[in-house]
Amino acid sequence: VGAEDERVPGVRVQAVSDGVAADSDRYRLEVSGPFGEIAVKDKQTGQVWQGSAAVLDDMPPNVRRYVATPVVIHYSAGIAVNETYPSKEEGASASIRAIDGGVEVSYQVPSLQLSFAVQYTLNADGFTVTVPGTSIREEGSNRLVSLDILPFFDAATNADEGGAIVVPDGSGALMRFSSDRQPTFAFYRERLYGPDHAFLTEIYQDVPEHPEEIVARNPSQMPALPIFGLYKESRAFLGVIADGDADAWINAVPAGVRNIPYYRTFAEFAYRSQDDIYVGGTKVTLMQANRNPGDHAVRYLLLDAERAGYVGMAEAYRHYLTDTAGVQAVQQSDAPLALTLFGGVYRKDIIGRTYMDMTDFKQATEILTRLLDQGIEHIEVTYDAWSSGGEFGNQPRQFPAASGLG
Repeated sequence: VGAEDERVPGVRVQAVSDGVAADSDRYRLEVSGPFGEIAVKDKQTGQVWQGSAAVLDDMPPNVRRYVATPVVIHYSAGIAVNETYPSKEEGASASIRAIDGGVEVSYQVPSLQLSFAVQYTLNADGFTVTVPGTSIREEGSNRLVSLDILPFFDAATNADEGGAIVVPDGSGALMRFSSDRQPTFAFYRERLYGPDHAFLTEIYQDVPEHPEEIVARNPSQMPALPIFGLYKESRAFLGVIADGDADAWINAVPAGVRNIPYYRTFAEFAYRSQDDIYVGGTKVTLMQANRNPGDHAVRYLLLDAERAGYVGMAEAYRHYLTDTAGVQAVQQSDAPLALTLFGGVYRKDIIGRTYMDMTDFKQATEILTRLLDQGIEHIEVTYDAWSSGGEFGNQPRQFPAASGLG
């Protein structure tokens, strides 16, 4: 849900040691250090949300730099996508300056010939992080693929038992903190609102030359809400993607991944996607040429005391929708019946393939007629896999319809 940033009037911005600070009546935002590390303090309660994780004595140097970075860069010079961060790149720098309502950090990465800016502005209920689209510069062969924004913001450890990460998996799910959690390399990463159907590699696990050999991804719930969050015993935060949500991925990483002992969740803004095509029987990977335009922003709602939990997050998001995004409650006397009808799919045989129709047009009409005859008047119908090729037909092609459906 896009919404204009509501900045707090009367924010005072001043230079501090090694950086810039912004003060409202309730919050103090400090941005300092060689690469713009942040911290936000609630002046009423004394709670502090750190923008990076604590560096531990037994961490190797590369991990120490990684857990302290405010932003992770994913880039490509062709096919392969690489990951880095400003403090890892030789000659990289960050300049910090005051802006209206907050602070801007401008990053220069000469080794990649990339530059961009990140803005932090205070709100009545927290702060907003914005990456202005006009600040991004690509001056060489490298192309920006995505940015991880505050990947270690208020990260937690196994010592924070009773807390959890909140992800919008379907209507919402919890990744609870536990010292009994088994080591894993897996973490949650899903595109907000589901995959982009213009790119087959986002929809399927494997895209071979012949459509009937496509390998589907494991079943999963589509992230339906532009949110993510984390709560501990005494404080929490809820991130709301306020701009650029159509280009966003939600990440949630348990402790132990990459030998890093932190639970963390963050938004990743995608500026390019890639896909596989076949030319003369040879698979070719292509990178999106033009960068996704526009600003990308996350609004952080800061919660403490009795609101530091799943229920408090839900209440904060409801208030955000009604008070900031302008969403109005729907007055509905009865809930509609949500009905999905499945057209068909091809079955691979020893020789050739056979089209298997599941629900043809005549059967779909009969189903709806019977429901209406039974007094069910409010029906929301989705008719899936009806186009030529069935479930694995070429998308977003619409016509002709599969001939086997009538």
